[in-house]
Amino acid sequence: MSHGHDEVCWEVVTAFVRLGPAHGEKVMVPPCPGVPEDEVLAGLDSPGRSTVSARERGQLVVSSMCGVIRPDTEFTTTRQTGRLYAETDRAPAEGYAGLRAFVDMGWVRALGADTGVVARLPLTEAVRPW
Repeated sequence: MSHGHDEVCWEVVTAFVRLGPAHGEKVMVPPCPGVPEDEVLAGLDSPGRSTVSARERGQLVVSSMCGVIRPDTEFTTTRQTGRLYAETDRAPAEGYAGLRAFVDMGWVRALGADTGVVARLPLTEAVRPW
């Protein structure tokens, strides 16, 4: 799913992301590459409900996919899933119930990744079972 500037999709992303801290989970959001971080945060912060405290605690992290796969810059499915697995393992070590991640698929084109390879990524590689 790519939310970009679509208001309806932002509602889905916001609901998904807000459930993480409510369940004691760490939340990672690599948003659509064309959407600036301040716009992402504005989209997640509905009137009267702020994510500032979760961000200050490090429970909510907004990072580009390039930030997730660093220090490497080239996309591979192995690298991307490996980094997400590492973040999944790190969350309980940091005291969280688990990791909740929303990854906007706009990063596929932005990193010049082969969309065919990403589309064929087996679900067992894309989603780590608890």
